[in-house]
Amino acid sequence: NNFNGSGPAWFGNLPKLHYLLLANNSFKGWVPPSFGKISALESINLRYNFLEGRVPEEIGHLPKLKMLRMGYNNLSGSIPATIFNISSLELIDFTYNMMNGSLLEDMCVFHPKLEFLRLSENEFDGQIPTTLGECRELQIISLSYNKFSGFIPKAIGNLTLLEILYFGGNNFKCIIYSHLLLLFSVVRI
Repeated sequence: NNFNGSGPAWFGNLPKLHYLLLANNSFKGWVPPSFGKISALESINLRYNFLEGRVPEEIGHLPKLKMLRMGYNNLSGSIPATIFNISSLELIDFTYNMMNGSLLEDMCVFHPKLEFLRLSENEFDGQIPTTLGECRELQIISLSYNKFSGFIPKAIGNLTLLEILYFGGNNFKCIIYSHLLLLFSVVRI
């Protein structure tokens, strides 16, 4: 569609809503914090809009959320720490925004179901969490074109379901561990 204006905050008054799909529109303004009141919400897809500002911490209060897609907007600031407390999350996508900050070291401790982590084309910095290998269900890691530095964690070699790994366009120091060589032979980098 070509819906425009600000993100409809009144959706927060729909507590039984399971899927909020507003992608490929022309919404502007902020992501409404009231979205965090939709307790049954399993999927948020706000990709390809013109949303800006910070991701509201209230999104991290959605206990059933599986899919969080906010890529291809103008979002800024860091990923709220509350999002990393949602154990049901399977997909996190903030690709092509202007977000920054570093990733929490223990971000995978509470994400046993996380399959897709897409954060490419932002301004994230710091090191890749050494605990990333604890997200055992990860199939896609897309962290390219950010400002990450340091070493690629050895624990990534534990991700036996990994199919796609994008790390290009960062400032990594390179040490390739022998068990990663086997992983890289089956993963597209």
